[in-house]
Amino acid sequence: MSSFWARLAVAQRLRAHFAAALSPAAPSDPACSCSCSSNRLSSRDIVSAIVRHCSLPAPAFRLHVLPSRIPHAGLGLFLTPLNSVRSIPRGSVVALYPGIVYSPSDPVFLPSISNHYILQTIDGSLIDGKHNGLSRSMYRSLWRRERVWKGIEYDISWLDQRRIGSVQNWNVGQLINNSGAPENANVIYNEYTLDETFPFELRKFIPNIPYSPEETSVNGIALVTTADLEFENETDQVELLAAYQSLV
Repeated sequence: MSSFWARLAVAQRLRAHFAAALSPAAPSDPACSCSCSSNRLSSRDIVSAIVRHCSLPAPAFRLHVLPSRIPHAGLGLFLTPLNSVRSIPRGSVVALYPGIVYSPSDPVFLPSISNHYILQTIDGSLIDGKHNGLSRSMYRSLWRRERVWKGIEYDISWLDQRRIGSVQNWNVGQLINNSGAPENANVIYNEYTLDETFPFELRKFIPNIPYSPEETSVNGIALVTTADLEFENETDQVELLAAYQSLV
């Protein structure tokens, strides 16, 4: 049985490799990718924002999982200000998209079945943000692998944050609903990369694990505000909405 799964994994890698090689180049239109060039932050800017957020004794906002204001959308992700903050500026990182990161040559067929939480990046990589089923089991397995083999402990708390109430951290970008029209979105998907220079002690705040054990960098997606989010008081709430792009 193990040899069957090994052969299946190899076949999936080859299929993905040739599909990537034969597919046309990604279009330059920003609407066809995860990010929007007019609001896009550099990878360095996002990494700096992550470091600041992890180091802050008092964050500027809190995220909540609540019933969405969009009809029939189920739960949504809401932001409320903290510590007398009345505005979250445009270009602020407010959430990270969690999950396993698959390169274009990694086998992703089985976890992709009936999975609406897989997000595709510009280079063809996939991030699986599903919190249950096979995706959950695989993330926990890779989390143990990284912890035992490399001594790296990534965030695993996001797997249990899909419930009504305040969330522990901002690793819940997969819960953001579709805005429908792009002009109604208040956040965009913004890719970034964490390389070997990212502080080792901060890896525990990162919700992404590369599928391949040989991968040393971590590709991720941040949710970045496209306009200032204004609040009159600390009880105000804004539902975060994104225009879904490159979803498979």
